[in-house]
Amino acid sequence: MFIVSGSTMPSPLLNNVLDDLQAKSADIVLAALIASDGMVVASSLPDHQNRERIGTIAAAILALGARATHELDCGKLKQLMVGGEHGNLLIMRAGPETMLVTAIRINANLDFVIKDVSRAAQEAERLLC
Repeated sequence: MFIVSGSTMPSPLLNNVLDDLQAKSADIVLAALIASDGMVVASSLPDHQNRERIGTIAAAILALGARATHELDCGKLKQLMVGGEHGNLLIMRAGPETMLVTAIRINANLDFVIKDVSRAAQEAERLLC
């Protein structure tokens, strides 16, 4: 179930983007579109997850990654991968003020997942603009 909160965005269409992404790849466990201020625009986060906290953390991670790439002359941040013991987070820009955050299985084929997430981020950006 996808939730769109406090938004005038085309919620059914954003829901479809997230739904299609998870349908394409069984390696994607969760997906959320999060504004740069941390507001969760749409997500497949389970009810027990604190959406506000997840949004704030993702926004902070993205801001730090953007600052690091800038400071190290790596250009504009495209994506971030955070590895965990049981899975990974892939955060990808979905427009100037939105990011697509995905939780992926630890044994996922990253090449395929990154391509799928990139396509979904581009589609979400198209819908949000």
